Amino acid sequence: MSKLPRRRSLSARIRAAFLTLGLVAIGLTGWQSYRIADTALEEAAYARLTAIRETKKRQIETYFRTVTTTVRTLADGEVAIDSILGFTAAGPATADYAAVERLHGETLRGYASAFGFEDLLLIDAATRRTLYSLDGAPGPGAALNAPPYAGSNLAAVVDGVLADPAGGAQIADFQHYPDAAGPAAAFAAAAVHDRGAVIGALAVRLSPKAIDQVLTGGGGWREEGLGDTGETYLVGSDGLMRSDSRFYLEDRDVYLGRLAASGVGADELERLRASDSTVLTQSARTRAVGRALEGAADTSRVLDYRGIPVLSSFAPLDLPGLEWVLLSEIDEEEVFRPVRTLRNRLLALALAVSAAFLAAGYWFSRRTTRPLLALASEVDEIRRVDLDRSTGLDAFQGADDEVARLAESFRDLTGRLRETTVSRDYLDNLLGSMLNAVFVVRESEQGPIIRSANRAADVMLGVESGALEGRPLAG
Repeated sequence: MSKLPRRRSLSARIRAAFLTLGLVAIGLTGWQSYRIADTALEEAAYARLTAIRETKKRQIETYFRTVTTTVRTLADGEVAIDSILGFTAAGPATADYAAVERLHGETLRGYASAFGFEDLLLIDAATRRTLYSLDGAPGPGAALNAPPYAGSNLAAVVDGVLADPAGGAQIADFQHYPDAAGPAAAFAAAAVHDRGAVIGALAVRLSPKAIDQVLTGGGGWREEGLGDTGETYLVGSDGLMRSDSRFYLEDRDVYLGRLAASGVGADELERLRASDSTVLTQSARTRAVGRALEGAADTSRVLDYRGIPVLSSFAPLDLPGLEWVLLSEIDEEEVFRPVRTLRNRLLALALAVSAAFLAAGYWFSRRTTRPLLALASEVDEIRRVDLDRSTGLDAFQGADDEVARLAESFRDLTGRLRETTVSRDYLDNLLGSMLNAVFVVRESEQGPIIRSANRAADVMLGVESGALEGRPLAG
């Protein structure tokens, strides 16, 4: 015969039920609250990032439209025309050249300063040689079709506008200038006309700092709603940055250390260290960049160029001649920090609620099982035929719940059983004391049946005690 499994006590099961109900309630409520908060924070972060992305997108596109319009206007101006004609006629390193420079140099420098250009250059259309440069490099007479300028973005944009003089101003993407050892620079240029003939080109050099000023808000990331880890940056079709990383600008050493820890190669780290900029040195070939280069404007959770999980809002830019994308991102850890705080508080609340439910379960189980335990004790006493023992159920007299009323009813039943037992014992003693034969009978279908007989009847009839019980009286 197999042994029945041991079952837990009713009290333990009540406490377990209370604890389970408490944990289920707080678990479902907590999980729902956690998911709602997580979703709300994610949606709010994406909305904020997208708003920033669109604002910066318009600002960058406006900046480059302003640059091309300005360059076109300067190229059409009398100062550019007279300067190119004068420098071409004078030749470099001559008194006449110096005279032309004195006449127009201050105005040209004023243009560059007013519009934030790092350099302003005038190029002869016939020879592709520089006529003038505010920066002094390249100097007058430098050939753009010869080293170190051959193949540079300056030479490319000048060739482009001179080949299509009616096409307006053009922009050349950032490139190390004048060669791979130089800093990153972009150029905008437009053809210069005199009486319908193309006499040269006006070019300006653009610095990443002007773009950084737009994207960083002058370093005001927090004020723009990007918190401690948010940033907006540009990436070109080659997967390299076209603006500086916030983290590089804030603390270059920490930034490089994190890149090294994430597995970035030593060569790239050395380029970043030497260039003092992430433009054209920091690779950003992320999934978000890839989708934006395909033309998608969307949001997504991705790993950024540092290998950090971020929320990203990305879109391509509408810039003629430039295949760039713009991304606004913020670290997931910062966005969901309040949710983790909520989760920790919910865990603490769950512990507190569990303790409260255990206490309530203990109190309820004690209140419920006390009458049952007393009832079980009485049953044991009855089983041992100890009806004279004073009952322990008197404490539940006047009870106000079902279990206690059951105990009270059993107490009354025990009392009545005790009275019945006493009456029967009295009758047996009375019968046993009679000298004459006495029978106690009961009616049946076969007639009277002897229920009991006293000792005198047994002696008179010569039978053993109890032998007459159950026999017909007539027999």
